[in-house]
Order: sequence, then C-alpha cells, then structure tokens
Amino acid sequence: MKTILLATAATFVLSSSAFAEGLLGGLGGSAQVEYSVENSTFSMEAGPDLSMGSVMISPRVYSSIDSNQTIGFDGVGVEAVYGINRNMSVYGAVQANGDIEYEDAQVGVRFNF
Repeated sequence: MKTILLATAATFVLSSSAFAEGLLGGLGGSAQVEYSVENSTFSMEAGPDLSMGSVMISPRVYSSIDSNQTIGFDGVGVEAVYGINRNMSVYGAVQANGDIEYEDAQVGVRFNF
C-alpha cells in the first residue's frame, strides 16, 4: 500500500513539475524605481509578468517613499497586452488606489519602430 501511495505521489509531483515548466515558462518579473526631484520621493512598482503566446498579463503593486522615509502603499494595477505583430500591440489596464478602490482604466495601442 505504501509503495502505491509513494508511486502515485511521485507521479503527481513529476507530472506537475513538467506541467508547471510548460505553463510557467513565460513567467518573469519586472520592477521600476524612480526619483522625483521636485517632490523628493521615490516611486516603485513591481510584479510578475506572465506571457502566454501573444498575450502578456502584468499585475503590479505601487508604493512610494517620501523625504521622511515613510513608505506608502499607493495601489495596485493589472495590464493585459496583446501583440498583433512585432511593431504593434493593443493593451488594457486597470488601477486601484491604496484602499483597493477602482481608480482608472485605460485602453490603447503601442507602436514600436
């Protein structure tokens, strides 16, 4: 009985790993930090990027640090991008503020030259 359970568990783990490698092969991450000279604040955003064929989904967390070194949670957002070809993509994005209340949505087209 133990052998059957161990074999089943090993099969599940190995097949899950192979599945995850195929599914999560497009998983990456990105972050951005910038300093505002006029406001004396650092703004940061970070999150994973999941690529599935021509579609990329990028959830983000936004935060800031002011001159008093107070860390603030500024909100969250998610962007979905569909690559039409090498030079053009369409996107949609939604943001929520620090209280996780809807703030804004955008749709647009990007061109690369």
